[in-house]
Amino acid sequence: MLYLKRDGGQRQYSAHLSSQVDSDQFGRLVEWIHRNLDTALTVGTMARAAAMSPRNFARRFLQEMGVTPAKFVERARVEKSRQLLAEQNLSAEKVATLCGFQSREQLRRAFRRQLGVLPSDYCKHFNQ
Repeated sequence: MLYLKRDGGQRQYSAHLSSQVDSDQFGRLVEWIHRNLDTALTVGTMARAAAMSPRNFARRFLQEMGVTPAKFVERARVEKSRQLLAEQNLSAEKVATLCGFQSREQLRRAFRRQLGVLPSDYCKHFNQ
């Protein structure tokens, strides 16, 4: 069970949960991003989905979300890959594809950048 918001000001551990926003403008877009992580999510693509120009979208997204669109997408992809690695017995290549990474190496670098561990070390924790 996942709570939509943690009690008592506790840190949000899920990128998906921590990205919940009150703004209707980006709230729907965030859900759309999470549903489309396996596709190429460029600023142009996301701007079209938000019905904004790319420049205005990038500026407003950073202002509203506190992070660039690219960083947000990377965090969401790492979160999804983390969940897949913990819950399913999938290869790193398959997880990378399902999460929208172009290669296993790109997944590995993003995973380490976001979580400080390699995907293989993360998997070992759950396969003991």
